[in-house]
Amino acid sequence: MLHECNKFREHQAREILIQALEEQLKFRKTAVFTLREETNKASSALDKLKEQKQKNMEEETKIKVVEDEEMNDMDGPDESLDLNMDNISMGGENDSILNLVQGENFDASGGDFDMG
Repeated sequence: MLHECNKFREHQAREILIQALEEQLKFRKTAVFTLREETNKASSALDKLKEQKQKNMEEETKIKVVEDEEMNDMDGPDESLDLNMDNISMGGENDSILNLVQGENFDASGGDFDMG
């Protein structure tokens, strides 16, 4: 009789152990599922951030290019302007000054100045 009682207790112990292990397995499966969901959400969020960062960088590059073009327009003379001194005529006394700048002889105030 004692032997049968011990067998019954062993059987109950096994059943309790199986039940505990099944609960642990269920908890672990739920934890793994939740972890995978969170990992997928994090990956998705990172992908969106990368896309947004790429868009921001492209916009900044476009803005910088536009700013550089504006600065280049402001830096130098307009290419359509002809700054050749031979084509400039100011008229009157100013032509004498222009001749002086170009290295030619002129009479500005009654006196002769010879640059050559």
